Amino acid sequence: MKKIVMMIERSKDYFDAYSDNCDGIYAAGGSIDEVKTDTEKAIELIKNTLPESQWPNEIKGDYEIEWKFDVANLLDSQCILTPM
Repeated sequence: MKKIVMMIERSKDYFDAYSDNCDGIYAAGGSIDEVKTDTEKAIELIKNTLPESQWPNEIKGDYEIEWKFDVANLLDSQCILTPM
């Protein structure tokens, strides 16, 4: 089974994700769950609009998605540090 590695980040207003090892897969949403759903939609869009010869190898056949988080980015976006 092939693996698609997705890196999730957070900006000021939304979450986004991109694949570390599979060109053309990007996603965004208001929550991590929305990003995961959008990732599946992005893969389906590739499969529904491009000929199979143009699909990334990682989405041909069975695959799994491994989620990674840019922890420093997530903490910086969500936490407000106050001096002691």
